[in-house]
Amino acid sequence: MDLEISPTNAASVLGAIGGVSIIGRFIMGSAGDRIGHKLAMTICFVILVVALFWLQFAKELWMLYLFVVIY
Repeated sequence: MDLEISPTNAASVLGAIGGVSIIGRFIMGSAGDRIGHKLAMTICFVILVVALFWLQFAKELWMLYLFVVIY
């Protein structure tokens, strides 16, 4: 499916995934120490499934950025 977004916007989405991933790793690392690693991993997988489900229906640029935040 082609969203017809510019290469610059596509690159910014990919770059944002990396930036948000760094923040998420610190948050979930601390959460894993507090709530247990199995529960933290379960939460991560649930969030991942929701994000990937959302990505299937993304038709606009803002929807891709929301995917970045959730993912």
